[in-house]
Amino acid sequence: MAYADYEFYRSVYKGNMTAADFERLSERASDIIDSKTGFIIPARGFENIPDGLALRIKKACCAVAEAVYINEKGGAKASESVGDYSVTYASGALSDEQRIDNALTTYIPDLIKLVRWL
Repeated sequence: MAYADYEFYRSVYKGNMTAADFERLSERASDIIDSKTGFIIPARGFENIPDGLALRIKKACCAVAEAVYINEKGGAKASESVGDYSVTYASGALSDEQRIDNALTTYIPDLIKLVRWL
């Protein structure tokens, strides 16, 4: 189960991926969060998690989904034109793993640090 749904992604996180892309990538993002944090969310969901932490986890899910989306597209765009459509992707800025880690630690750095010490 993904930690965030498309409604949250659009209305709270203010993302702009399509519903299909977000639905696919939010599952993957949730799996990444689980692997990096040691399964912080129990199977029963967010009911026993403080609201502030639940919000940060949902935002982390959105951020990681976007990072995976950017990785799939070949990296972040450096420039884009409209007339005679042209896109240039930035290369060498961040590795795929760094992009995901940056997205994740923006919202739940304390949980990542905790898991590293366990």
